[in-house]
Amino acid sequence: MILILGGTTEGRTAVKVADEAGKPYFYSTKGEWQEIQCKHGIRITGGMDTEKMESFCRQNNIRLLVDAAHPFASQLHRTVDETSRTLHLPVIRFERKYPPRTENIIWCEDYADAIYRLEKAGTDHLLALTGVQTIGKLRPYWEKHTCWFRVLERETSITLAQEQKRKYLLIKTRKKHSQKLLFDVCTQVTELNLTFDRAVLKQSFCRICKKYLLALYGPW
Repeated sequence: MILILGGTTEGRTAVKVADEAGKPYFYSTKGEWQEIQCKHGIRITGGMDTEKMESFCRQNNIRLLVDAAHPFASQLHRTVDETSRTLHLPVIRFERKYPPRTENIIWCEDYADAIYRLEKAGTDHLLALTGVQTIGKLRPYWEKHTCWFRVLERETSITLAQEQKRKYLLIKTRKKHSQKLLFDVCTQVTELNLTFDRAVLKQSFCRICKKYLLALYGPW
């Protein structure tokens, strides 16, 4: 059996490839918000630490892990790595392909570096388009400066954002009546936009995954 850790665009691609084999597999996401059809997959939800993941793999005879989780899901990536090492399971890491670096964008090594650059530049107002998962990572900045975060308008995202809300944190959703806020804010924005070539990424993943599917199940 295969265990796919998803919840992202990459997860959808992984499911599509796995469904082509016509064999059962598990598709795991932390929450239930992602709408996805798994023709031959068994959908499971809820976070798993290393102990739970190892137990799940043993009980369900998992022979391959596919890490198609969000790039920011660092804890999950570590859990997959630890589980793989302990149980000696192969892992396919489905990563996003980022564009070549250019001088038009200020590239940061990590969030600490981004905060350092923002403060060094004297940026006192920030509109962050990096998603709800980055609110906690940028906390040292927004605790001292005015900051807006644009988040998806779904219950889980709003709840997570509200849990981290502080005096200087303003939450912006995609509701039409709040769009005027974008034009009312006078802010200097440092772009941390992450794009990738989905077509190239999908082709690379498909080739690798089909290789493992053939080894596990034979031709179909």
